[in-house]
Amino acid sequence: MSAISPFQSCRLEFQKAKRKCTWLLFLALLGINLAYMFWSMKRADAGTLPFAWEQTLFCVPLVNTLFLSVVIAVLSSRTMDMEHKAGTWNLLQTLQSRPSIFLGKTLYGFVWVLLFGVLQGISILGIGKCLGFRGTMPIPKVLAVVCGEIVSGMLVYQIGCLLALLFSSQFAALSINLGGTLAGLFLMFVTDLPVTPWSLLVALRVVDMNYQEGDASASYEWFAAPTSSWIIAFLLFAAALIWGICLYAHMEEGTLSIFHDKRIRSADTHSSLPVEMIKLKRSPVWIAFFIIPIISAAIGTFNFLGNQGVLSFTWESLWTQHSLFLGVFFLPPLIGVLCSLLWRMEHTGTNWNLTLSLESPWKLVKDKLLAASGMSILCVLWIGILFVGCGVGIGLPSVLPTVFYECMLCGSISCVAISAVQIFLSLIIRSFAIPVGSAVVGSAVGIAFVVKGWIYALPYAMLQTGLKSTTLEWETNLGGFIMAAAAYIALFYLLSVLYLKRSDVKTLV
Repeated sequence: MSAISPFQSCRLEFQKAKRKCTWLLFLALLGINLAYMFWSMKRADAGTLPFAWEQTLFCVPLVNTLFLSVVIAVLSSRTMDMEHKAGTWNLLQTLQSRPSIFLGKTLYGFVWVLLFGVLQGISILGIGKCLGFRGTMPIPKVLAVVCGEIVSGMLVYQIGCLLALLFSSQFAALSINLGGTLAGLFLMFVTDLPVTPWSLLVALRVVDMNYQEGDASASYEWFAAPTSSWIIAFLLFAAALIWGICLYAHMEEGTLSIFHDKRIRSADTHSSLPVEMIKLKRSPVWIAFFIIPIISAAIGTFNFLGNQGVLSFTWESLWTQHSLFLGVFFLPPLIGVLCSLLWRMEHTGTNWNLTLSLESPWKLVKDKLLAASGMSILCVLWIGILFVGCGVGIGLPSVLPTVFYECMLCGSISCVAISAVQIFLSLIIRSFAIPVGSAVVGSAVGIAFVVKGWIYALPYAMLQTGLKSTTLEWETNLGGFIMAAAAYIALFYLLSVLYLKRSDVKTLV
């Protein structure tokens, strides 16, 4: 049998993903970009703006810094997940060389990133034409934005594949990417150099913004990324490619897992802990819930201190900066990752047959919902502790505003509602990553619903409203808020139980 080439391996990856609807992820991301561009330019009357092209090409990399890296992380996780779940690493190595496996997966990711970049470049030019942007089309600048997206997207994809190889649980790879995205946003305010893969897209931007604090206005001007930034980008890309080839060349199934324990230990099956907590006992799940709020708190405090010309030196202003990124972008995907992890054992092998013979669907769903809700509430409390610590550290008055306690309560309640939704999605979708991507899309749609005032239309919108992530001026009807959250919790709890009762369980043999 002749060896399989990287191109044939890439074609096999597309065949494996044939029914996974990967295109929906990138279509959703493209839709988010288009909706944001239409919304921002329609509000500003793009035909009269002297810098409409510049503003658009400045905002697109910022939006993609938040969302593209998450979508790429989902893509890389799904690319590696089948081999981990089915235990096919050894079989693959008998059919093709190990470097060919890695190069095939790299080509697979490159095709998706390239298609997204090209479609986004065309959409930017199309929107500019439809909305009547002034001036000639900056085609070279649009091409530069597309090239930056391809380079940064491929780097994040390669890192995601390597993390997915090192950690058999996709929780670690997705969580590290979420933390990296937050770190990239923070470093964006510190340096223009691409010191992390997640800050690469902003470092390679083609437009710079000048903000005038006096009249709270912004102007935009064309910006040429330093040659050093492009050199660093290609060096990081080359290093990730070489490291991946070397790692795959010395790969043996199970030997690269960071948390792989070569010693076989006996364990007492009787424990005072609930079943779901026993499963999470040695999982690194707590690391993400501990570190990502710290990164968000650092970003919020740094931004608060650096914008005192616009923000007042109060607890309320500090809270909006602390809760903005977590409430709007990162806490729902983090809950999604946790819920996917909770269902992962049942989705592996033939464990469904054993699980449903030992526990009723009511208790199974209840235990998972309690575990996800408990971790989420602890995360909200940790966010509050970091907020108080940072406020005291920078010298804010000692008395906390009463609205802070309301945010803690409403944030915790909405996290339980989101947990119920994500538990249901992770139950009906076998893929680890797709429910996480759904949480990202839900957060983006939640922003639009909050702008429209439909705060109870989605649990994700309720989280943004409950935490008052963008403004403290929202008046929360606490009774209505609790009733809406309770309705979501009851609805998706019942849907999960009914799905288990009435659907045939699919097993992976």
